[in-house]
Amino acid sequence: MGDDRYVSDETVAMPIKLKFGRGQKIAGYVAFSVFAFVFCFWLSFPYDAVRQRIVSDASAQGIRVQMGWIGPGFLGVSASNVRISKKIEDLDANPPAAFLIKSVAIRPSLFPPGVAFGGSAMGGNISGRMGGFSGTSIRLDFNGLNTSDPNFKEVTGVDASGKISGHLSLDMPTSTIPGPSKSKEADLSQANGALSLKLDRVVVNGGTITVPVMGQLMPVALEKLSIGDLEARVKFEKGQGRIEKFQGKGDDLELLASGTIKLARQVDYAESNIDVKLKVEPDAQKRLGAMAMGLTFLPADKENPEFRTAKITGFLARPNFSPGR
Repeated sequence: MGDDRYVSDETVAMPIKLKFGRGQKIAGYVAFSVFAFVFCFWLSFPYDAVRQRIVSDASAQGIRVQMGWIGPGFLGVSASNVRISKKIEDLDANPPAAFLIKSVAIRPSLFPPGVAFGGSAMGGNISGRMGGFSGTSIRLDFNGLNTSDPNFKEVTGVDASGKISGHLSLDMPTSTIPGPSKSKEADLSQANGALSLKLDRVVVNGGTITVPVMGQLMPVALEKLSIGDLEARVKFEKGQGRIEKFQGKGDDLELLASGTIKLARQVDYAESNIDVKLKVEPDAQKRLGAMAMGLTFLPADKENPEFRTAKITGFLARPNFSPGR
């Protein structure tokens, strides 16, 4: 009757052996070697040298930078607890309040060649890039910065609530620094670009600020004041900034401003020439007390007597407030 042996339909699994050619093996060894080199370089990169370079470059612009930690990050460098403040020349002086960036990541940027960064501060996000070919371009975005964050009061002296967002774009040509060194750096005084700023539902709850009035520094205690929403835009051409829009309105205050800001090589020495118009609601004037009395010394606006006018002149680091004309 033939062969009684039973042949199963199931196939027996056999091990598969992959055979690589000599060229493929060499390519694999090279790829692994490159990966190992990059990984080891990433871990052993001289991050302290990066820290020193950032601190040095910032110091040249009159800015003090401190970093709590710096080390490897995804495709770049990461840092935490970065504190940015004004540079102080007098070692015995009290250090000024610093703006705190809790974490920041820095990586190379190709277009334009330079660096890109992103971080978190005051409950919001900060991102941007810096670089360029013949000059230096800066792009900076900040979104949802919370004025109720303790760092805001530490820096400004103002106890407030609300959100701040904005965008800065500047293109700075390279020019020679006056002096014997003849070195070149980005010249902020010749920058082109724009600044936009937006405040949402801002309410001042208290605090103290120091205001230069007629050349004298005067501490002013703040009372509760609803500033509300404010929007501002400034356009810069060859270092000359013109306020295209500055308008704010809240339950207690309405504010308008116009004028110019002339940039300098260092931000502190930018010169302002700004006309301010403000109207404070009667209920708010009762709460403001002495501040409201000070407003009565400001002249009424010729076009709308409900507004009072003031003038802001001098350097941004030390502005001077005086009655308008």
